[in-house]
Amino acid sequence: MKTVIQLYQFLLQAYPAAFYKQFGDEMASVFADQLNEDRTYLEYLSVILREFSDLGVNIMREQWAHYQQLRQTNPKAAQVMATNFIYRVFTIAYAVFFLWLSYSLFQRGDFLNGLVTVVFESILLVGVLIGWRWRATGAIITLTSAVTLTVVTMAALNAVLHNIILSALGALLWTLPGFAFGIMLVLLFRNTRKIKHMA
Repeated sequence: MKTVIQLYQFLLQAYPAAFYKQFGDEMASVFADQLNEDRTYLEYLSVILREFSDLGVNIMREQWAHYQQLRQTNPKAAQVMATNFIYRVFTIAYAVFFLWLSYSLFQRGDFLNGLVTVVFESILLVGVLIGWRWRATGAIITLTSAVTLTVVTMAALNAVLHNIILSALGALLWTLPGFAFGIMLVLLFRNTRKIKHMA
């Protein structure tokens, strides 16, 4: 149950900062109290499913309200918020895709490629997820991982294709999302700093 509580506390940070600061600790405490009550396994599961589904809906509602307020008071901050939202949606899609791809490779018995995909994409994904909170650090990890993955992929493709240009193009195509995420994080970091200096 401790892991579930920690996950819930982590997801609470997806609320707008002011809302999280005001209500985050209280919401985490109420959720922990609910899980500490004597319940059957099915009752625990029911509480967890209900709370997590409510959490998702409530986060979207609060973020939308916050975005609408920012559009009126600070359009540049609203633009950064919208970009940040798009970034997060794409990171989730990216994570799901590579989990599916790795699983597919393992299912086909291609353990080496499956393992390589899991290892390198996990490192890249760590940078992407760190970027949710710490944009500069996430950008550095993501871009470094994308460059490393490009070089490794290019070497692997060149061993098969014996054509450095085709290998480089194939490797860049494979790692393009990593570079896109890294650049997006750099832009988000710059724009966020500009907004803070303007305030």
